[in-house]
Amino acid sequence: MKFMVTVVIAIVMSFPAFAGAEIQFEKLNVNAGTLHPNSRAEIVFKFKNAGDATLKISKVNAACGCTVPRINKREFAPGESGELLLWFYTAGYYGKVNKTATIMSNSQSNPVVTVSFNAVVKAELLPDQTKIEFRNVVPGKAVEKVITIGNRMNRPAKLGKGRVLFGKEHMEETGLKWKASPLANGDLALRFELCLKPGIRAGRPIHMKVAFSTNSKLDPELIFYLTIRPMPSMAATPSSFFLPGLVPGAKHVAAIHVNSTGGQKLVVDRVQLPGRVFSYEIEVKSETSSIIWLNVKDSAESGRLQGGIQVVATVAGSPRMRIIPVKAQIR
Repeated sequence: MKFMVTVVIAIVMSFPAFAGAEIQFEKLNVNAGTLHPNSRAEIVFKFKNAGDATLKISKVNAACGCTVPRINKREFAPGESGELLLWFYTAGYYGKVNKTATIMSNSQSNPVVTVSFNAVVKAELLPDQTKIEFRNVVPGKAVEKVITIGNRMNRPAKLGKGRVLFGKEHMEETGLKWKASPLANGDLALRFELCLKPGIRAGRPIHMKVAFSTNSKLDPELIFYLTIRPMPSMAATPSSFFLPGLVPGAKHVAAIHVNSTGGQKLVVDRVQLPGRVFSYEIEVKSETSSIIWLNVKDSAESGRLQGGIQVVATVAGSPRMRIIPVKAQIR
């Protein structure tokens, strides 16, 4: 019996600790300590291949865009060590921060490993937000957003004139302005104002980056990221139609409501209909609103129809178009 136990132990000890590739990290969580605002920190996670086969890294993902993963190679021989580097951009972060990243490989026991780091971004000037979004902005209508900048210094806080780091070409079409003013409690109020030009293209966001110098040694510069989303100047509802069981000669089987979103003058110029099934009437409700009534032609043949209704209108002197998908069935 003792001999058999000895043989079994010898056989077990002769096999490697891990069969196949095996990733082992020294630490799954790293304390990055105190970081400065608007800077880039480098956090390193060390690992090795503790298996007996080549370790292959298939993918490395970070939980958010502020953290960028880097790895110098994708394959590691048995016993070989490697490093996963995370670049963390602190812009827009203040106070305690915790971020994660995931590394995927052919490791036998843990093919998906999540690592994390924690840090404290220390600042004297604390904006309540640095990523500012203007949604559904109506061209020609002035809008504003006010950012409060907390002052943790023992002296009044001051901002410089400000400069556009990115998106300077959009200054004229957005009419962007800003102004900083002190508050009674020592904080600052930073007011962003804009008024989009009436003819601005809708459907595309405008991105801008604005920086302000400060009188803080710890935070010599504050950076704000602006996203401006213009509201389309014309709205057509509903966005699609399904019209079953239509009868030739039927009147007002559907209605398309066309409106200007900013109270601007709207004129429906033309309507292009699919096939030879429909005719239309335009009812002007006001200077900013019209209804397009769909009728079924007397000559409409039975069957199915699928296509798009094209509505072309002039809003505040500029042409606009909408396409409304339609499915119909004629008895």
